[in-house]
Amino acid sequence: MHQQGFKNVYQLDGGILNYIEQRPNKNFEGECFVFDHRVAVDQKLQPSSTYKLCPHCGQPGATQIQCRKCEADAVVCEACIQAEHLQTCSKNCAHHYQRNREVKGRQQAQGYRFEVTRGN
Repeated sequence: MHQQGFKNVYQLDGGILNYIEQRPNKNFEGECFVFDHRVAVDQKLQPSSTYKLCPHCGQPGATQIQCRKCEADAVVCEACIQAEHLQTCSKNCAHHYQRNREVKGRQQAQGYRFEVTRGN
C-alpha cells in the first residue's frame, strides 16, 4: 500500500483477532469476517449469530428465509435469494423444489388440475 502512495498504513501486531482478544469492545464495532466455517466472529471471538455460509454457493449470507420446500429456517446470501428456486435451506431442497415446479408446469400444460400446497 505504501508503494501505491498511501502514507498512514499500519499493521496490527498479531492480527485483528489478537487485537480483538486483547482489547474486547474497544474501538471495534460489529463482527470480523474470518475465512473458515465460522464466517465471522463477535467481540468474544464466538462464531457469528448473524452470518452463515450460504448452502447454495458457500458465500457469507445474512438473509433469513423459510425453505420453500421443507419450511426449515435457513440463512442464504443476497445473490442466491434473488434466484427463486434457491430460496431453500439446501441444494437438495432446491433440486426437489425446482423439479416439483417443472412437473406441475408440464401437468398444467397437459390440462391436469392440481392443488398447490405450501412446501411443494
